[in-house]
Amino acid sequence: MKKVILTSALLLSVSTVYAAEAPRWNFLSGSYGSGESDDIDYTGLNFSGNKLINDNVFIAVGFSTLSGDYDYSSSVNVDVDQSILSVGVGYREGINTTTDLFSSVSFLRASITQSATGYVTQKDSDTGFNVKLGARSMISDEVELMAAIYHTEYESGRTGVTIGALYNVNSEFSIGADYDKSDDTSSFSLGAYYFY
Repeated sequence: MKKVILTSALLLSVSTVYAAEAPRWNFLSGSYGSGESDDIDYTGLNFSGNKLINDNVFIAVGFSTLSGDYDYSSSVNVDVDQSILSVGVGYREGINTTTDLFSSVSFLRASITQSATGYVTQKDSDTGFNVKLGARSMISDEVELMAAIYHTEYESGRTGVTIGALYNVNSEFSIGADYDKSDDTSSFSLGAYYFY
């Protein structure tokens, strides 16, 4: 984590600031995060991309991998690995020159593996969906804030909120942080964005 923070600080100190007039929607991103869900502490990677297909409609894809463990009993520790693929479509509408409202719906495919030494490995998969409603806004020439509410439905449903911030390093690259909180989970991530 310290290396990520130091790298981000170095990028900020040596980069030429880029001023974006409005939120940008064509991007690829990668992030590393950690969080907790019920009794499981986990870490993982997330990769995502967006592409506007006209002035308002965009396609969104994502892939995440999470790894964690929990104590099944005093002598048994269970490793949990999960991967989630998402494909969706969204709609954005500019309410002024610096702020966009957006909504999206995505199809989810999740795979979960639970394993423990001396026990049968359990593998499961499920499908579901995610709906999201939010806003993105340039609060200054270089800083963008985002907030959204969402509902995810697979295995069991959960509703939560996500808040995030981006800093434009230059015309193509940004760094950002996100915090996510729902009924039984919370997570924090740091990532990088490439805009095209």
